[in-house]
Amino acid sequence: MHFNNTDDEFELINVNKLKSILGVASDTRVNFTNHHFSHVLGSFYFTTWKEKALYITADGGGDGAFYSAYIFDGDTLSNIHKSEDTIQYPQYPQASIGQAYSIVTELLGFTRNKHEGKITGLAAFGKGKFTKQILSVFKVDPDLNISSTLESEKQLKDFLTKIYENTSKEELAASIQQATEILIVKWIREIQKKYDFNYIGMSGGVFSNVKLNQEVAKIENINEVFIFPPMGDDGLSVGNIVDFLIKEHGIKDVIRHRSVMAIPYFGNTYSRVDIVAQVNNFENLKVYKKSDYIKASARLLEDHIGAIFFDGMEMGPRALGARTIMASPKNKDINNSLNQRLDRTEFMPFAPFVRDVDAEDVYEVNDINRYACKFMTITTDVKDKFAKNISAVVHVDNTARPQIIYRDDNYLYYDILTEFYKITGIPTLVNTSFNAHEEPIINTPKEAIEALLGNRIDFLIFEDFIVYKSDRADLEGLIY
Repeated sequence: MHFNNTDDEFELINVNKLKSILGVASDTRVNFTNHHFSHVLGSFYFTTWKEKALYITADGGGDGAFYSAYIFDGDTLSNIHKSEDTIQYPQYPQASIGQAYSIVTELLGFTRNKHEGKITGLAAFGKGKFTKQILSVFKVDPDLNISSTLESEKQLKDFLTKIYENTSKEELAASIQQATEILIVKWIREIQKKYDFNYIGMSGGVFSNVKLNQEVAKIENINEVFIFPPMGDDGLSVGNIVDFLIKEHGIKDVIRHRSVMAIPYFGNTYSRVDIVAQVNNFENLKVYKKSDYIKASARLLEDHIGAIFFDGMEMGPRALGARTIMASPKNKDINNSLNQRLDRTEFMPFAPFVRDVDAEDVYEVNDINRYACKFMTITTDVKDKFAKNISAVVHVDNTARPQIIYRDDNYLYYDILTEFYKITGIPTLVNTSFNAHEEPIINTPKEAIEALLGNRIDFLIFEDFIVYKSDRADLEGLIY
């Protein structure tokens, strides 16, 4: 359902008051878009498929819905249930696998709607003894909705709590993870039987689950999958813009302007003058600005932890080379070292990045998952040839969450890895977000320098120079 800018269309929103709070003119047009349709439009706009495609969402809920599915036939984008109206096509929280996953997150002592990724990592250490039991309360209906045998969200919580009373954290994590994979894959396959598509675009918080996305990519007769990088509610603004464009210009015009997404460096950018000024504001810093600073960075990364500050901060939940901490993947102990320095507790290894020219040599990359891998939204199996040499980024199930990088997107990120490969024979590096536990990602040069001075990292790479603490004589021996 789409709401116009009248006060009586949607009782929870007073449009005039909203305009006042935002400080915009009273005659400003306000566009309201259905929550799930906004999710869909994010993945739709950044895919250029001309053939029949499925666009699906799944999350903890929005506008009274927990799932949606749209079919693109080359000319139109249509809800398979004909309408977003959840009165006509009701959905309930007890039928939401996203809600179930969040309940488990909370049961295991983590923060709901924040730490679900930790459950994904923990799941690899269990066998899924209660997967069937969890699945028993969910079903895919003939109308292609997902429903539940339970009558309320409270019943769902009580059901999962009772399971937890008889098992370990690892087993409950594995069970909810496997149940999520099986249910979503079954749902997609049922839709596929009716609509016969070969492409899948995914969005919504459930699809932040990289292991689930890997299973979706294995579905028969699928040519490519794409997960909108800001797949959660942070990406709704993009979908809202696309919806406005559809209303203004029509779906056919929007179809013509769709494009493959570049790396979403959408945050504030800082000039070299701004960055240098910030560096000069701090004492106890040294700057290396010789022409071989990229080679020097690669040498340092053999045994030290560095961070890169480049362009605008990434949109979405993944660090993608603009605000990234880097380290060598050859020693698994780097995970403990990084976690200690960043005050983190992680069950999954840190993710790697790899150059486009090397991706297929190291990871199980193909035409189906390559685009998704650009944004680190899917796991892949790791090739045996490199698995032992990059143990820091390989999980216990022999998977990793690689980011494929292209030089045109970030030459600094790319060239550092190129030099690291030349020096070490290892074609990949650790990538984790440039922030400490529970802190926002680094945004400004000042914040980056403060992280360096706080010993979160050993050195910091800006666009054309390296910064390190003046008391780090051990680094100088490697740089010069």
